[in-house]
Amino acid sequence: MNEELDFSGVEDFVLEDLNEDIKTKNEEQSNTQETESPEKKNVSKKETDDDIFEIDFEPSRETPSGSKKDSSVFGVMAQTLLEEGVISEIDKNRKIESAKDLIAIIDDEVQRKVKESIPESFKDLIDLKQNVSNIDEIVEHRKTIEYLKSINEEDLTEDLSETLYKEFLKLKGFDNEEINDELEELKTLKKLEDKTKKALPKLIKYYEDYEQQLIEKQKQEKELLKKQEEEYINSFKQSLEELKDFDGVPITKELKMKALDSLFKQNHTLPSGEKVSDIIKARMEDPIRFDVGFALTFIMTKGFKDFSAFKSIGKQKLSKDIEDAVKINDIKRMGSKPAIDELGAEILNYIKL
Repeated sequence: MNEELDFSGVEDFVLEDLNEDIKTKNEEQSNTQETESPEKKNVSKKETDDDIFEIDFEPSRETPSGSKKDSSVFGVMAQTLLEEGVISEIDKNRKIESAKDLIAIIDDEVQRKVKESIPESFKDLIDLKQNVSNIDEIVEHRKTIEYLKSINEEDLTEDLSETLYKEFLKLKGFDNEEINDELEELKTLKKLEDKTKKALPKLIKYYEDYEQQLIEKQKQEKELLKKQEEEYINSFKQSLEELKDFDGVPITKELKMKALDSLFKQNHTLPSGEKVSDIIKARMEDPIRFDVGFALTFIMTKGFKDFSAFKSIGKQKLSKDIEDAVKINDIKRMGSKPAIDELGAEILNYIKL
């Protein structure tokens, strides 16, 4: 059919209609002899008097993981990492439209691999980390338990038996003299290994019970710390909200929000997975410079109570600016009303500080 198509109504089409047409076209056999209607006939161009706009709709393809390819550069990068085996999976419903999205996917993969590398007997501590005050202490305690559980009868040499049984006696309340006497007697009777063999399960049980006590204690400490932190944040917010100016400098609502976020909003994730605020991150990046700046500001402001030193610096700068203006500008121009108004406004701004 050589009849020229009429595109005068194409503007009224929506993308859904075009996509449906393309899908239909892909499903049809190439050797079909049926004549297509104008609406179904490869609506891929819109002709105007000035130029031609091409519309290219490519049906989405499934990736090996079952997720759809993302058209953004970050989606392409994620797909490449997936195909290379750097990333094991990507949720098909997950959007990858920015560097932040891609970093989040990589971070998830790192966390997944870390979890996979952790021994089975320690995996329960992963979720526990958020609920206790010192997970490192619990991990070290768990290591001791796992070591004790790994000891076989053939491992019980005299030296190891002495170490273990000595610890057992300590836990029973023996003092050093009593412990030494007991060990010497058992060595003489050649019963130290047998005694240690019987004491080992009791030693393990003690450490397991103590671990539970330690966890409960740390959970309570964590709850207390959380409560204290919430109380502090609320007090901080209230004080900030009531603040109208800071040593004469007006404090806007926007500035208050920025101050609050910089201290409490956890925008940054450390390699350990811990989240920190802008201020904490700044100190971690250069602690010496941060602390020097903090200490100098503290001294110069007499404990953050007197900021006149900074005002005098501003005053000196303003004086120099005025002096330079007088030198540079012609006397007649300085006498003109616009120039005087400009200089007066600058002085007025300083007085308001």
